[in-house]
Amino acid sequence: MNIMLAIPSGTGMVPLKVISRLMILDKPKGCNVQFAYVERLMVDMARNGMVEQCLMHNADYLFFCDDDQIPDKDILVKMLALDKDIVGCPIASRNGKENLAIYDLEYNRMNEFKKTQKVGAVGMGNTLIKRKVLEEIIKEYPAPFQFETDVVDDIVVGFSEDINFCRRAGELGFETWVIAGVKSMHIGSPIQYFYDGEYKCKI
Repeated sequence: MNIMLAIPSGTGMVPLKVISRLMILDKPKGCNVQFAYVERLMVDMARNGMVEQCLMHNADYLFFCDDDQIPDKDILVKMLALDKDIVGCPIASRNGKENLAIYDLEYNRMNEFKKTQKVGAVGMGNTLIKRKVLEEIIKEYPAPFQFETDVVDDIVVGFSEDINFCRRAGELGFETWVIAGVKSMHIGSPIQYFYDGEYKCKI
């Protein structure tokens, strides 16, 4: 099993504490991890470049870890065991506001999360995606990650690149899930926030 680990970074600078954690992630026996790299780009273009690398290098999964996230050490093992098309974990906002990067099946933001469940979309901060999802979505959308607006109930709504990716994957029959029992520290300054069934912070 091969996993492409992708860290989008507009500055090209990834904090040492993020890299330190990624280097010691637990992995199933026989699992190989390789790093994707693109030059400094806007986040949507960076993610699209990393999708291309995942497919080019025949990786079985693409794992996004944003450059301001410190995930639990066992995140990969738990996400792989769930065996879903797209799996994300609950990520608290950087400013401590009580909202999560999780959206229900109608794409409303969820402020609370207690159990592993199917959702409409997740932020890509720590997200595992199966290769087959990427293979199919790129046939329909050569740039699968794109910012976009849409009209929902006569209201113009903006969708970020990661939420739009999950919407497109859903249109093709793939499911997005969010996993319980896994958390990621969202690096702020000087406070770091995370969600572990409730909102918490660490200075």
